[in-house]
Amino acid sequence: MSPRAAWIATVWTLMAFVAVPAYAGVTTNIDVPTDFQSFVDCANGGAGEDVRITGTLHVVIQATVNGNHVSTKAHFQSQGLEGVGLVTGTKYLVRGVTQERSSDNLNNNEAMIEFINNFRLIAKGQEPNFSMHQNSKVTVNAGGYATSFVANNKFACH
Repeated sequence: MSPRAAWIATVWTLMAFVAVPAYAGVTTNIDVPTDFQSFVDCANGGAGEDVRITGTLHVVIQATVNGNHVSTKAHFQSQGLEGVGLVTGTKYLVRGVTQERSSDNLNNNEAMIEFINNFRLIAKGQEPNFSMHQNSKVTVNAGGYATSFVANNKFACH
């Protein structure tokens, strides 16, 4: 899959969850029931374990169409998310904020997408806490090829 196709797939996947009409100044607020597993390598005495995370994710999406320019901004925030270690039964509070921003020129197909994610599992008990910080930015030229890509990922147990 070309970088341009991957970018388009990402945006359309996001839009599949929230229908955003194609006109200027739309803001959509939704609460998304959430249920997934995340592996925490420092849990379970360092042996690691999957943590099942459930609860609600609050999502705010802003979309603007201005002539031949489309921009979106999305904000995801945990609300009442909790986790449970599937081996140890350790309970976690889940806190985090994710932001995404994209810009697309419909005349020449140049695009940019930026993603920032901060995610924390706070253990209730003796297990260590886990934190994750990710940020990435991709710029796509008129030919549909990524001209720049920056990614930083930091994972830590405390």
